[in-house]
Amino acid sequence: MKKSFILIALSFLAAACFCETKFPQTREGNTHILSNTDLKKLQSEPVNKYTTDSLYKEYDALRKSCGKNSELFEKKCSQEFADRAIKISGYIKKVKKNVLGEYIVDLGTTKLLAWDIGVVYPRKTADDVIAKILSLKEGDYFEAVVYTRETYMYVDMPVWNDNGSYRPFK
Repeated sequence: MKKSFILIALSFLAAACFCETKFPQTREGNTHILSNTDLKKLQSEPVNKYTTDSLYKEYDALRKSCGKNSELFEKKCSQEFADRAIKISGYIKKVKKNVLGEYIVDLGTTKLLAWDIGVVYPRKTADDVIAKILSLKEGDYFEAVVYTRETYMYVDMPVWNDNGSYRPFK
């Protein structure tokens, strides 16, 4: 009985130590909207760091671990890969705007079969932030805390709502 209790207590302690930090947030599509305070905390928390190539490698390893079971792969992507706060780094390949009005900073990968990774800024991004995005050039180094999706090809910039405009922390 005592051994069972100790094992359960240690399990809860380990889970508390190794779980990712979660912040209250609202979602608008893929946009993660946090309070300004929580966004500052997220930026200062230790999060896993990935280069574009290492994020692709993790996704590819997850795919390979599922064999040819696409249902298992989809489940693992949504439960294990998506909605994690990570720090992504890489070199800018291009900056573009999609049909939804979102700005995307494409970071290049060097893997033969990998697509570039797009860091997505939401449609309601503040004008001064858009001006900074538009000043980025091919080859510039880029690093940011982002949230993952169910695929490695896009990650989302977490933001706070500043009177109807979205702002990432910085």
